[in-house]
Amino acid sequence: MITMDKKFLSDIEVLKKAIDSHKLVVFGGAGVSIDSGVPLWAELIKALSEGIDLPCYEVDDLRIAQMYFNDRDAKEYTEKVRSVLKHKKTNYNPIHSAIFDLRPEHIITTNYDEHFEQVIRDKALPFSVVTKDEDFPFSLSTNLLVKMHGDLSDVNIVLKEDDYLDYSLSHPLIEGFIKSVFASKVVVFIGYSFSDINLKQIIHHVRTILGKNFQNAYLLTMDDNMHAIQKDYLKNKGVKVIAYTDGTGDKGDDLIEGFLRGDNHLHKTYYQDQEGLSPKGQKLYNFLRFVSNYDVPLEKLKNQHPIEKIYHSLKRFEDLPAIPSEFLARLYPFNAGPTGGIGLDGYTLIITAGELKSLFYDELDNIGNNLTLNERGKTGLTEQKIKELNAQLESVRKRLNRALIFYIQVEDPAEKNTLPASKTLEIFPLQQPSCDCLGCCYDQLSFDKVIRSLQDSDVMETSPLADDICLAYIEYKMGNFIKSYHLYEKLANKAWRTNNFITYFLAKTSIKNLNNLIRFHETAEQNVINEIVDQIAFVDLDKILVQLTGIDQDQYKLLADIKDERFFRRYISRIEEHIAHINRVYQLYEDNGSINGSANYVSRLEIDLSKLLNYLSVNRIVFDEYKEFTDVLERAIEALLVSYATDHQYAHKLNAIDGFILDMIIAYGNADKFEKLLKKYQIHSLSFLDNTVDDLISRANNFLKSNHHISTLLGKRVLPNNATNARLQNHFFKTRYNKVFQVLMLLLSQVDLAEKGEKELIETLLNYLDKHPAMSIENIETLKSFMIRHGRAFSIDQIRKLLNLSAANKDYRRYEGFVTDVIEGFSRKDNSFLLSDDNLEKALISTFSSADLLSLWNHVSAESQELIRSKVKADILSSDKADVYYKASLMGVINYRDYFADHIADIDKRKGSGIPIQIKNWVHLPDYGFYNFIMFTRKMKIPADESLKCKFTNLSDFYIFLMDPENFDYSKFDPVWLLVYGVGEYIGGFKNMVPVVAEILHGYLSKNYNPELSRVYFKKISGY
Repeated sequence: MITMDKKFLSDIEVLKKAIDSHKLVVFGGAGVSIDSGVPLWAELIKALSEGIDLPCYEVDDLRIAQMYFNDRDAKEYTEKVRSVLKHKKTNYNPIHSAIFDLRPEHIITTNYDEHFEQVIRDKALPFSVVTKDEDFPFSLSTNLLVKMHGDLSDVNIVLKEDDYLDYSLSHPLIEGFIKSVFASKVVVFIGYSFSDINLKQIIHHVRTILGKNFQNAYLLTMDDNMHAIQKDYLKNKGVKVIAYTDGTGDKGDDLIEGFLRGDNHLHKTYYQDQEGLSPKGQKLYNFLRFVSNYDVPLEKLKNQHPIEKIYHSLKRFEDLPAIPSEFLARLYPFNAGPTGGIGLDGYTLIITAGELKSLFYDELDNIGNNLTLNERGKTGLTEQKIKELNAQLESVRKRLNRALIFYIQVEDPAEKNTLPASKTLEIFPLQQPSCDCLGCCYDQLSFDKVIRSLQDSDVMETSPLADDICLAYIEYKMGNFIKSYHLYEKLANKAWRTNNFITYFLAKTSIKNLNNLIRFHETAEQNVINEIVDQIAFVDLDKILVQLTGIDQDQYKLLADIKDERFFRRYISRIEEHIAHINRVYQLYEDNGSINGSANYVSRLEIDLSKLLNYLSVNRIVFDEYKEFTDVLERAIEALLVSYATDHQYAHKLNAIDGFILDMIIAYGNADKFEKLLKKYQIHSLSFLDNTVDDLISRANNFLKSNHHISTLLGKRVLPNNATNARLQNHFFKTRYNKVFQVLMLLLSQVDLAEKGEKELIETLLNYLDKHPAMSIENIETLKSFMIRHGRAFSIDQIRKLLNLSAANKDYRRYEGFVTDVIEGFSRKDNSFLLSDDNLEKALISTFSSADLLSLWNHVSAESQELIRSKVKADILSSDKADVYYKASLMGVINYRDYFADHIADIDKRKGSGIPIQIKNWVHLPDYGFYNFIMFTRKMKIPADESLKCKFTNLSDFYIFLMDPENFDYSKFDPVWLLVYGVGEYIGGFKNMVPVVAEILHGYLSKNYNPELSRVYFKKISGY
């Protein structure tokens, strides 16, 4: 591989750094437009001299132009110049476009033509054009095209002697701008020759004003014959020459063209043959293409070991813990293969680059997911080099893992068959010991540790940036948005001072995203909020990105993608596609269809969800509390439950909850919606992977311990955690805290805790409830679910403790049924237990409703039973509580006949029309009182004879059917009644009537297909 001259590459590196730091300014001369057909300066002066009578010894170009102007009038002078320079008769050439490809901050030209403007118009480039001082105030863009010698259309060209002598007076703003450019930017002259009068004038003028206080400028020249002494002359004037010939090899090889034709780190062809250019113009075009595409840091890696290439390429992004895998796969050297580095399939990186194929196929061993050089890979290397490369390889593995790449697939580089042999390397993360860092404590729900750590932490000069950004992010997750804002501001300032520009940009991005959270969720004084919101309004990510210095093109692209939310949008789009596929498959099986050979959409959904969450959470980017994000996650959770509920015949259905799904449900799930989904899709229990259950229990314990601590001083005591209670004054955190409790209780109600630490969990739960007095209805509802599933695991003492807690806390009274659920849950273990605590029994009776107290009937003393009976009777008389009446009657607590007549009268009054109402696919009743009454009479074996029927007025056919199915006139039967909840099961209790209903339903479905009725027929009626 050919190596270029070091000095030449050093100069190119200066230009590339100027490009990356937005400090490059191009001066465009006449040589740029010559291939557009515009004559050079000498031809213009010759044409002017031939138009007037001059002395033979007159050779001063500026005086010749001045004499022509003096001899003729201004109009003829202007028309002559326009005619010679072919004003408005020429078009831009590829060199003009290539100059814009250098991404200059500004372009300054001494040309009068409009070729640069033509490029700006054709490509809609963000440049404002300045042809005179008056244009500066009206420049809309920060990038300028400055025509320092005017424009032929404006008739303000600088050409004759007076124009040059009076330039400072006639163009003070343009002159000042040019001085500032030389003082602060890197200037490169393109299209100027050694003898160009404009080059001399510019350099002399600026040097006269600034002296030596300006950076070296550069001149790109195609002149093969420029002498060394001429180069020194320009160097002494402050202009370093970069000649095309400097890019020539020892044997005269054109290394610039060689680079463009594929001799580069990507083996990519950049060469473009431009037919409209002269040979010299093609070389200049090549030169500009070379400067645009030469990647200094990566070209330096070209001759290094492949491991070093990967390591140093990824090291550029060490400020970003988790590089999105799609972006990583397009980085050098992965992108040096024929596919351009897009070899990525889920968690698998597919190696396509030639030298990497040899490395991963032949030169590495994978022992326990630890990649090391094998004997073949060590060939020719020293022990020290092997040690360095293995260390770099381990760093690469970690970076790939953080990007969620766990497999490397590579084809045999020597295989010539149509179907090449390949192998896959597994590079799973090595098992890490438990960690008490802030991020891990938050993930493990150890909120007490998180709060304690937040109290003692701040962004310090000596603290690692990774710890700083984690600190700011966790404050955001804990709902302290103003504190998070101030930490991100400190972090941004620190990152800027230390040249960690990726961290700086990430901090500014999160600051921008905190805006609405601070506006709508913070409770600080309004003037404080307004001041912060005003400060955030000044954060312009577009402007920041443009102004960032010291980042290369890959880093720029990454930050631009983050700014424009491209990664987020891409993941969301794919997630929505997977959700739609999962729902279609479910519906297909519900409609008694089937599918063969489909893709594993659940796996794809998990992959893209994991990439999305990894991108945001590992990189600590503020975003995931916004509704746009949480809505997508809720739809994804529903899709996973849909897949779980899909017919078992479908091979790719979800069969168990894994660790990732658990993480997502805990972090973003809504218990109420989750429980409704379980009912909607008739999921009676969820299966969990074993290690997932262990993780769930561990996190639940961590969470439940976060509001209290155990003191052993003066005996064992449970004391409240004051820091946690103080943090719960933050409404956002309190909401989050309660949501976590609700989700944990609901998930725990789905698992078997036997032999998995249930004793510790129950004791911790009771301590938590003791020190968490504010229990919402939603909290109690999910606690009820836990008790129904695990009540039998409690001891009688623990049940007493829980009932004492509920009796002492008014929040539990607002939820009717809590005591019932506690008692029924424990009764599965011992239905004959007695509370044997008079004080507790009295407290419960005085506190809870009669509906709850009925569940205590068999577990309290005779004295307490009488108290309960009295309360039940009083409730029935005062408010006719039907549920209490039914339950008390069925239990024998009261005689149903004592209240039967009054209850029938009330039911008759409230029964409504009795005509079922169809809403979408289900049928509902205006009032379920009559329906419940009929179910009660069935259980009490009260005959539905005429004496009962005559007590009601205006019974609908549906009500008559419910009262006496065996004697009903089935010519009046409407099959839609079967869609009323419970009616299908009810009719199944009348064995003689089932065939009659089945025949009617079958006939109805043959003419009026209804998918819901069809399911009723197959699952409820035909099965009896």
